[in-house]
Amino acid sequence: MNLEDFEFSTRFLMQGKKIQYASDALVYQEAIAKARPFIRHQPHRLTLVASG
Repeated sequence: MNLEDFEFSTRFLMQGKKIQYASDALVYQEAIAKARPFIRHQPHRLTLVASG
């Protein structure tokens, strides 16, 4: 799991939504030729706001 997956699932759960595992799910992702541009493109912050 990468940071984006963690942020997405945390925000989803904080909204009271449920997550369900789907063993037959397919996810397509564009291949990268070089790691440096990919890393540079990634967000470097995680902003979560707790309610309550």
